[in-house]
Amino acid sequence: MRPVKFHRRWVLLGGLAWLVAAAAWAATNGQAPPVISIEDFARSPDLSAAQLAPDGKFMGYLFTHEGRTEMGFLDLATGKARYFNPGRSFVGSNLQMAGFRWVSNERVVVQTTVWGHFIAGLAAVNRTTAGWLGLTGAPRLDSMRTASGMLQAYEILYASGHDPTRVLLLERTANGGGKSLYPDVLMMDATTGGYQHILANPGEVTHWLADWDGVVRFGLKWNGKLSQLIYRELPTAPWQFVPDLGNSAGARSFVGLDKTGRIIHVAQTSQKGRWAIYPLDLQKQQLGEALFADDEYDVLPPDFRPGYADEPLAEAIYSAKTRELLGVRYMTEGPRQKWFNPAIADLQRQIDALHPGLINLIVSMDQAEGRLLVLSFSDREPGFYSLVDLAAHKVSPLGQRMPWINPEQLAVMYPVKCTARDGLPLHGYLTLPAGGGRKNLPLVMLVHGGPWVRDVWGFDPLVQFLANRGYAVLQINYRGSTGYGLEFAAKGKAEVGGAIQDDITDAVRWTIEQGVADPKRIAIMGASYGGYSALFALAKTPELYRCGIDIAGVTDWPDLLETHNKDDDYKIAYAYWEERLGEIKSEKVHRQLTEASPMNFAGQIKAPLLIVHGKEDQVVPLSQTTRLVALMKKQGLVPETMYLSDLGHSFPHDKQGVEFLRKLERFLAANLGP
Repeated sequence: MRPVKFHRRWVLLGGLAWLVAAAAWAATNGQAPPVISIEDFARSPDLSAAQLAPDGKFMGYLFTHEGRTEMGFLDLATGKARYFNPGRSFVGSNLQMAGFRWVSNERVVVQTTVWGHFIAGLAAVNRTTAGWLGLTGAPRLDSMRTASGMLQAYEILYASGHDPTRVLLLERTANGGGKSLYPDVLMMDATTGGYQHILANPGEVTHWLADWDGVVRFGLKWNGKLSQLIYRELPTAPWQFVPDLGNSAGARSFVGLDKTGRIIHVAQTSQKGRWAIYPLDLQKQQLGEALFADDEYDVLPPDFRPGYADEPLAEAIYSAKTRELLGVRYMTEGPRQKWFNPAIADLQRQIDALHPGLINLIVSMDQAEGRLLVLSFSDREPGFYSLVDLAAHKVSPLGQRMPWINPEQLAVMYPVKCTARDGLPLHGYLTLPAGGGRKNLPLVMLVHGGPWVRDVWGFDPLVQFLANRGYAVLQINYRGSTGYGLEFAAKGKAEVGGAIQDDITDAVRWTIEQGVADPKRIAIMGASYGGYSALFALAKTPELYRCGIDIAGVTDWPDLLETHNKDDDYKIAYAYWEERLGEIKSEKVHRQLTEASPMNFAGQIKAPLLIVHGKEDQVVPLSQTTRLVALMKKQGLVPETMYLSDLGHSFPHDKQGVEFLRKLERFLAANLGP
């Protein structure tokens, strides 16, 4: 097992800086950086998802070894770590870690996953012995040795951090009865695996919220178009409905509770059409003034919660000690934090002074709030963790996520803004190769998926790989992307293959007008919806692109949506699509989607094309790609293909990542070369 290298050096908080951001490579010598190996870009990080134990004495974290995500427990006093690998114990060789949560000082509940996408079940792991106990799904089946003992409860609703015998889980059953969409609640003893059902879903409740004592008192009902909040004062009291207040327009989501437990914090839209945080007094049925809002960007929109290193970049942060709302983390051009607590705001300023030029996130605190875990990263720095000890007034560097990467050799990701043909402002990022010229560069247009998510600023190994090989990389948040308000999101409705694609085209032409991109050396690339966009662009704007790369892209919209509509696990996704596309089963929308599907215009794709798809993809099935390839071959077109075993709807990494990047490197060199 590959050990993670942890550091034991201390520095004074507010004193000598531990790390000062280095100048860009181009600024130091004016030359292009050395070619970084493909293996270094494909290799998974040593550290992710780090969290302190409730008492602050241990740190749990995830890392990848030999292609499998494992878990480590670091003793912060001795620097020694213990490792746990679920693949050595659980049923099924494809099981690995997806996340975890401390439920006591000695015990965590971990999520296991299959093919990096589907949660296979929960298990409890003891940090002192690395012993495990299956709680739900496949891990429980392995522990209990009986199929009747299997539970389909994969999400933690509540854990106090000090009582492992009382962990609340959401139970979803994929039996077509709707429980996959509308979960029940059960209480699990994470020390024995015993459980009891404590709450049956009254119907159409998609989200539950427990109070500070672990009593489920709040629910959010959703019928596919509108959401409605319900609550009760006592566990035995009847549910009451909360009317729409303010500008919710039937759309709101849970954020948390105030310290009294009588006022709920919700996210809903402001008068300026931006998502913001509001206090809602349930007894008075009164919505207060916004606790926090941004005039330009959404704060905690429900459809998109980005993360980095498996740490959330958008969340409300509450104190386990005082139960107050300490601050909020959200996305603007890059990650931003707003602290309401003056002491933590001052601490943040000191941490930022220690690590200038970086995003420094307080990602975890012990329950006494005397120890804090900080993740620092940037567009060129993959990140490192450090421990802040307030009592000792010290900061301890713990470990780097990718110590083999030299930030000085990487490229800068610049936030950019351009204008669509109808005057709509578009935000995005332009990464230019380090040390080289800034004009007439080969360009890769990298399209994000969703399409309702967005690109974010930060370290991206694919972007940096492309830049290291001499390509400029453009990422644009086209209309419909989350984070820029309701009006911007609404402009993407029913625009698959329409104005969304025009935005991408306009952004590429903007780089040409700026003199950045060589108009004869442009490629388009994307995954999922981005892969679809690449196929569409090659067919409809062939004059703009020399080649394209499609990773698990949609090729037949009606077929995909009908498949999802039949699957109970995907009904939420289907409802989202219907909200954005219109009534999918109507003749008009069905015709539009058919016309916008690459299966309808495969013969128009003449440029060189590389297609990559995971064989275990359940979101966009492999058949979407194989049918397109077969159709293209019938028309005399032969795209390059790469079908990856044991890969779901995710990006290849480690060994598969090396294979993919090698093929990508050769493909781009052959088609975008001088």
